[in-house]
Amino acid sequence: MTDHFETLSYVISNLFRIYAMYLFSNAYFRGQGKVKNGVTLALFFGYFIVNSVGNLIYPSTFINMLTNVVPYFLLTFLYRGSFLKKVIAVFISYAVSLCIDAFLVSIEYIMDDKNIIISSGIATSFLIFLAERIYEYCVDKKEIYPELRRKQLLLILTIPIGSIVIVQ
Repeated sequence: MTDHFETLSYVISNLFRIYAMYLFSNAYFRGQGKVKNGVTLALFFGYFIVNSVGNLIYPSTFINMLTNVVPYFLLTFLYRGSFLKKVIAVFISYAVSLCIDAFLVSIEYIMDDKNIIISSGIATSFLIFLAERIYEYCVDKKEIYPELRRKQLLLILTIPIGSIVIVQ
């Protein structure tokens, strides 16, 4: 990432992505943290620092995965739950992230043009945040928003994809 704008975009989108993971963790573990929320949020910020610095200094897939999976797995120990539940939380979050990344890279490839929104992670972070919101409101708390139907949610997901296509 040689361009300063792209680096800044990456850092901001990474902060937003890790915030979405913080929200997912709270929803997945149903807020059963062992420590106060402020401490948890501060430790997730530390995760953001480790991940961002690791990716900016050593931009490799292995380092990126290492600085994502290991700190996040360690952060799951801030919540009550079995070891298996913690492993599943890490698996779900990264399965969703990898699927979103693969989808966006495919769009970029089909459009045959490098897009800063995709390459810097802005679109990925936004879609991860959207996926977390969908999980929290529709899967975990169905009684809060029963009026949202699955077809409507699919339409909501097409909005950011359509925006990316229009920008091109």
